[in-house]
Amino acid sequence: MIWQNLWALAGLSLLVLPVLIHLLSRKRAVVQQFPTLRFLNVSRLLPTRSPNLSDIPLLLVRLAIVAAAVLALAQPLWLSATRKQSRNATLARVIVVDTSRSMLVGTANGKTAVDSARTFATNLANDASTSVVLQTASPATALAGADAWLLTQNGRGDVVVISDFQTGAIDSAAFASISTRFGVRTIRLGSVPNSNAGIVLHTARTNVTAVADSGRISADWTPANSGGSSVALVSTSADRSIVEAARDAANTVTSPSPPDSAKPTAIVFPGASETSAVQLSAKAPDAAWMAQAMLRVSENELLISSVANETTSDTTIAAPFAAIVRNQSGAPVVYAAQGTVNGATHLTFFQRSSSSSLSSAALIAAVSSSVGVASDLAESETTSLSDDALQRLERAPQDIDVGIAESAASASAGMSDGRWLWMLVLVLLGLETLVRRKSRDSALPERA
Repeated sequence: MIWQNLWALAGLSLLVLPVLIHLLSRKRAVVQQFPTLRFLNVSRLLPTRSPNLSDIPLLLVRLAIVAAAVLALAQPLWLSATRKQSRNATLARVIVVDTSRSMLVGTANGKTAVDSARTFATNLANDASTSVVLQTASPATALAGADAWLLTQNGRGDVVVISDFQTGAIDSAAFASISTRFGVRTIRLGSVPNSNAGIVLHTARTNVTAVADSGRISADWTPANSGGSSVALVSTSADRSIVEAARDAANTVTSPSPPDSAKPTAIVFPGASETSAVQLSAKAPDAAWMAQAMLRVSENELLISSVANETTSDTTIAAPFAAIVRNQSGAPVVYAAQGTVNGATHLTFFQRSSSSSLSSAALIAAVSSSVGVASDLAESETTSLSDDALQRLERAPQDIDVGIAESAASASAGMSDGRWLWMLVLVLLGLETLVRRKSRDSALPERA
């Protein structure tokens, strides 16, 4: 038996109230007929008090009513063998997916580590009775929230962390926030741990992979895909070389991020044959990251200054398009909407000025930085938790038992056997009415 609201048991102190009521109650004066007193004047009979308890059966019934109501408010839960088996058959799971910059590097299967992590997360979520997937660039800070959510669930629970386990982003101390009754599982994706770690550096034209082994460091230089840009660039064939030059210029302003498939973005330059089709498919952005990216681009100082003197013949913008940056005269030079590019939905930016203008490079730089993963100090860490350290952190979820702590009681919120005690209260109230009537009827009538 566990009590989900232990503070309610303090209400048992209310049991003193029925006792006080019975002690302070007044008894009716008993009329004794005596023949020799019939010639005396009639006097008013006064009720009397007694230090002894009266109506003991009625008092016991009232005490039982108060006790049953207090116990019902304490929300008891009887963990029978059948109930424990049913609860242990359920599994609540939290999957934490690391989406930091180091997880955006390509893997041998052609997908990024974070894309593979999302696939793992989907499969793991389907295997649990109930689950939550947390995608965050700070997995260490998400573990405390994962533990808090599991405490609200019934049955067993575990936390699965999918990451490359850089020591700057997550370490063994972060797992201390997970209650010991919950299981822990780790899945490593991305870089290889410690002495055999591969460090990948991205530049505009090349990728450099440095591998440390036996005191030596060897480097492998390979061409970078997509020209070092994670943004799809749509232009005319004649302007392709100009747009690529603008892209390279943008990469000197902002460090290009590995592509994130969760934030597909495109820029359509003037004259592109796809412009009409993209505009026909346009609709208002329906994702939070799209709104955030549009806001960041609109606040980019380099883009604002480069567009200030640009001229455009078209000065109108209608829904679902939104004006992002305007020139000095107030005409929108860059506008955006959600559209279909190469058969997939993208956050699409449209530029009205020439592809060879300075604003082209500024727009590419602004868009790339708005959807890229911000680099922080943790991402410069070149070591990660070893496989042995991760194995020591892993544990299986514990079964629910009677001897669990208060945290297990809060986990069973919504389940209570208090309803049976409330039914008992109703029965006792009916019994109290019968006993009170019987006590009143058995009292002797007042006689003058």
